[in-house]
Amino acid sequence: MSETETELQIQIKKVITDILTLIIQHPEDLVLTDEIGDNSIVVTVKANKEDRGKIIGKKGNMIRSVRTIIRALASKDKVRTVITMID
Repeated sequence: MSETETELQIQIKKVITDILTLIIQHPEDLVLTDEIGDNSIVVTVKANKEDRGKIIGKKGNMIRSVRTIIRALASKDKVRTVITMID
């Protein structure tokens, strides 16, 4: 893993942050971390306990939509993306 973030990493984290801060009640508690692998980026989302349900959405629709947007953003660079949530 390199010391500096790539432009794609910065874009991905910005898009996720922009989307999620619009739907959650405690945007100050939103923390994103990322790890780079071989042609992949894993973004881990940590949020306030009260906001997790909103991020996941009914039947997982919200997080699925965010994943789709990020996958489309990363596809031009042929990078696989994974978004996970932690407690």
